[in-house]
Amino acid sequence: MLRKTFMVAVAVLAVVLPSTAFAHAPRASIAAASHRATRTARPIAQPQRSRAARPATRHRTNSNVTHARRPSRPCLSPSVEVVRVEGAKRESRHIALTRCNGTPNAAALTELSILARPHGVDRPTTAALRDHERRIPVAGRRMRRNVRPADPTFVAEDVKRLDSGLLVRLQNVAARFPNRAIEIVSGYRASERASSRHHMARAVDIRVRGISRERLRDFARSLDETGVGYYPNSVFVHVDVRERRAYWVDRSGPGEEADYGQWPRPDTELTAIRDNLLQRAEDAIQRFAESGVTDATDRHATSAAD
Repeated sequence: MLRKTFMVAVAVLAVVLPSTAFAHAPRASIAAASHRATRTARPIAQPQRSRAARPATRHRTNSNVTHARRPSRPCLSPSVEVVRVEGAKRESRHIALTRCNGTPNAAALTELSILARPHGVDRPTTAALRDHERRIPVAGRRMRRNVRPADPTFVAEDVKRLDSGLLVRLQNVAARFPNRAIEIVSGYRASERASSRHHMARAVDIRVRGISRERLRDFARSLDETGVGYYPNSVFVHVDVRERRAYWVDRSGPGEEADYGQWPRPDTELTAIRDNLLQRAEDAIQRFAESGVTDATDRHATSAAD
């Protein structure tokens, strides 16, 4: 019994004495003990995320720098100088007419349509273009009651949107005659008959600076689904978009009625024209002579009466 009591007392002292000693120990000793405990403690392992759980919105480059992905720009053909000709006025723009794969560059169609607007129509302002675009009826777009809907076949008032096939044809011309401006003499014409391709905005009258109309005509005739009109007594070549190739010659001059036929004129036709001119000259001389005799007779009769 005594031995068991002694053992309990020793156990109590073993628990009480170390805590009492630590409480009365110097502050420096306590700080040192805390430092040793902190230094020897092992860091807690953090859970690792799998690659599949990581966000895929960024990519790592060779320089280990992360960048957000940017949309790639479309590949465009080299820009071409297109000039609007209206009398002595000139209006020039550099336009990338097609993409690198040869398809039309839709972003260039508005500018080309503006250059091919009717004569006498002022260039639309940026505000006018935006206003027209906002008024085009689009599915899901709510229009105000007071707003008049815009015609989607126009890019602005009096400026009709050209057929996109003209972008491809003009690009072919530019590639055949590089580093030369393409001049638009005429494009969309509202006053033409409804069946005219100028009225449908599917035709342009053009010339290439420094290139003869005959060379331009011959190359344009090699293009598929293209209509070509040659005007030997004018200053341009007509190019339009159609289902199959077509070619014609209009020998009339500016402001004259159309005169379709061969060029140069065949000898038989030249002979007939010469004979017709000679006959008209003889008739004019005969009328003048008869008029002179009549006037002289009248003057003589008047003098005798006096």
